[in-house]
Amino acid sequence: MVADPGRALTAGLALLSEASQEMTEGTVTALAAQCPSDAPHLTSFYTRYFKEHGRFPILEKRLA
Repeated sequence: MVADPGRALTAGLALLSEASQEMTEGTVTALAAQCPSDAPHLTSFYTRYFKEHGRFPILEKRLA
């Protein structure tokens, strides 16, 4: 999601609403999401509306 942190909640809910309207056929049973842990506004949004199912390592290599 790309949004101003102050408007992330509104934008995120609008996107979830739009996605749910597109899935009216009943073939989708779950949605998945991930976000960077250094974006508190996104982390807050996803922890509010999604249930955590495990973790994965984030590996980083400095270039140069």
